[in-house]
Amino acid sequence: MRFGEVLRKIRTQHGDSLRGLAEKTGVYFTYIAKIETGEKSVTKEILEKLIEEYPLQKNEFIESYIKELLPDFVLKEIKKQSVADTSLTAIKDVGEKELYNLLFKGLEVSEQKEILNTLLERLEVLHFKKGTLEKNKKKLEVIKKEIEKIN
Repeated sequence: MRFGEVLRKIRTQHGDSLRGLAEKTGVYFTYIAKIETGEKSVTKEILEKLIEEYPLQKNEFIESYIKELLPDFVLKEIKKQSVADTSLTAIKDVGEKELYNLLFKGLEVSEQKEILNTLLERLEVLHFKKGTLEKNKKKLEVIKKEIEKIN
């Protein structure tokens, strides 16, 4: 749904006229009307004023604002990163022993080493792609030596 459609829906749900919302936000009612019809884009300043007026609809406003500004492929990439960040946060919250048990419980030592070596290889590839391999080479070598020590 376009931002203007979301704005109109929320405004009417709250029983506000264009002039009424204009008085509350300090935005000309004609400009609000043009946002609702798609003739004008909402600015970040007006978005902030609308969120101040309708704080419970903050997420709805933000989502429609972002969808209108960003191409679909960018939105998909952001969502991927968001899911990854959530997963990483969950992993960080788990203690080292619990994490180790989650990853390796029931696996043979050789299988554990295989998984760790695969992770190490992947880290090397990612650092190579980012151009940070040389910078992180010593850390990766330390990890490699620690994996070799596992019996």
